[in-house]
Amino acid sequence: AEPSELQVAKSANPTQVTEPGATVTFQVKIRNSSGGQALTLVRLEDDLYGDLASGGNSIISSSTCSLATIQPGDTYQCTFDAYVAGSGGSSVTDTVTAKAKDAAGNAVQASAEATVDIVAGEKASLTVEKSANPSQVTEPGGTVTYGVKVRNNSAGVSLQLVRLEDNLYGDLLNAGNSSISNSTCIQTTIQPGKTYQCAFDAEVAGSNGSSVTDTVTAKAKDPAGNAVQASADATVTIGTKPEPGISVKKKANPTWVLEPGAAVTYKVGVSNTASVPVKLTKIVDNVYGDLTDLSNPDITNSNCQLVTIQPADAYQCSFKGQVSGNAGSTVTDTVSVTAKDDSGHQVVASAKATVQILSVPPDTGVPLPPPVIAGGLMALG
Repeated sequence: AEPSELQVAKSANPTQVTEPGATVTFQVKIRNSSGGQALTLVRLEDDLYGDLASGGNSIISSSTCSLATIQPGDTYQCTFDAYVAGSGGSSVTDTVTAKAKDAAGNAVQASAEATVDIVAGEKASLTVEKSANPSQVTEPGGTVTYGVKVRNNSAGVSLQLVRLEDNLYGDLLNAGNSSISNSTCIQTTIQPGKTYQCAFDAEVAGSNGSSVTDTVTAKAKDPAGNAVQASADATVTIGTKPEPGISVKKKANPTWVLEPGAAVTYKVGVSNTASVPVKLTKIVDNVYGDLTDLSNPDITNSNCQLVTIQPADAYQCSFKGQVSGNAGSTVTDTVSVTAKDDSGHQVVASAKATVQILSVPPDTGVPLPPPVIAGGLMALG
């Protein structure tokens, strides 16, 4: 009788997986090459995954393999799934052996192998940015808003942010952290190529000329549990508080009066020349007294008030005062303005205006109308 003969072929799909591993579907083909003998499988064994025809094999899943009888010239095929694991750059080869016997009890067997390559998986990567607003506070300190950006640089791996730690201000994800306020930082999952951002407020203190640098560290993990982290810092400098500064202008209208005198309207302008707001505390004229005192009998129509002037802004007010004197004389009066900033630093500035006393109007080229007296026109002689 012609001897029994088996041929076995094995294939893997896919033939390549990314570390740390993945499930692969293996296909097994068994051909009965005997001319006239039916062959019955008695064992179908894989050197890595065990008995493929056993329903209780926990190493494999979705197996269709059984101990079938294969007629002469026919081919039996089945599949099973198994998890293939390894590090990048390695490969896994497993061998399946089919054992059968013919009707006379003669044993026959054959084997085949399949190889799966393990390629290196993409490494998770983070970058962190940190900003401070403002980047400078005045001595002794102030509140700074810090911004944090965490970018997932991975092309295909999501990252779960599990820790966001500041070396000065502690756990930014802790809602009970008393070192910070107004925090929007939370645990989150950052998708590939995306950036997560949050902010928090903290008090920065120090002496003039010093600086405070703090570092935030973001810690995350990928779906396989691999940890990744990155850090960034921001620096806040401590400077002196700007001194208040003002400039004052004064203008008289008209700039001359006929003796013995007349009412003149004075305009006072105050400009804030500093980078901090200033509050006017006094507007005093050496001739007319307190210009903000509505009961002041020496002035009329005053609208001067003790207002706050913002940086680069100006304030203007006016009042009327009586100017008198002999012809040929002048009257110069000085207004002094006192202001202070919110720290109590005080500044004073002054301005003058001069009014001439004339016996006759100055020659402006425009004739004056003749004065009117009771009973008719007064003759000009």
